[in-house]
Amino acid sequence: MKRVTCLQEGGRTLASTPVEVVAAEVGIAAPEQVTTGASFTVSWTATVNPND
Repeated sequence: MKRVTCLQEGGRTLASTPVEVVAAEVGIAAPEQVTTGASFTVSWTATVNPND
């Protein structure tokens, strides 16, 4: 568990909450090498951010 704290100038705590940090379960697949200018496919599983 970690704690996120929002501090005001001068160090006064405005808010604080515990946050659980977990490993992301994601995967990515791509060629190990490609020729300059060549097209290639990259695929991934799962996302961390909706914009992924």
